[in-house]
Amino acid sequence: MLLAGRRGQIMYWLPFGGALLPALNKNAVAPNENFNLCIAGVPGSGKSVFMQELMLSVLGVGGKVFVLDYGRSFKRTCLILGGSYIEFDMKNPVSINPFSEVPENDSAKSIEARSDFLSNFPSILATMAAPQYGTSDLQQPMLQRALTLALLSLIYSICSFNLSFSLSCCFLIVLKFC
Repeated sequence: MLLAGRRGQIMYWLPFGGALLPALNKNAVAPNENFNLCIAGVPGSGKSVFMQELMLSVLGVGGKVFVLDYGRSFKRTCLILGGSYIEFDMKNPVSINPFSEVPENDSAKSIEARSDFLSNFPSILATMAAPQYGTSDLQQPMLQRALTLALLSLIYSICSFNLSFSLSCCFLIVLKFC
């Protein structure tokens, strides 16, 4: 990204190393790189304009950009670029919780829907974890084991605090999930 220094000199700033430049990064990974950024300044000092310029630079080299926008500074730019602008407010309730659509009652249809969700969840999580290249043969069982341990921990906490929850139901859920 080309910037002007305090005295007007031109300088090149590469905020994330060579990770976003395919020509410099053959493995498509950024060893020891951190992709977080914090910009601070007084109101009206150009923070949003600078971040929009940075965003365009990242998009220009094929990167992905996610912005948490307080104040709608990025809304117009996002819409012009064909991005997805999601507003969280009371009028438009949006849930990013992957479990929000899983029914909670005990009808046969709900149990089947939960079972389907749990059987598909490892694939969904793998896609979220590695959207571009997918998970490797080594990573997939590790992800499956982590999910199983997390589910067992959750079931243990439910069973230990709610004695009316059937232990056989807990094992049925785990077996169906695995």
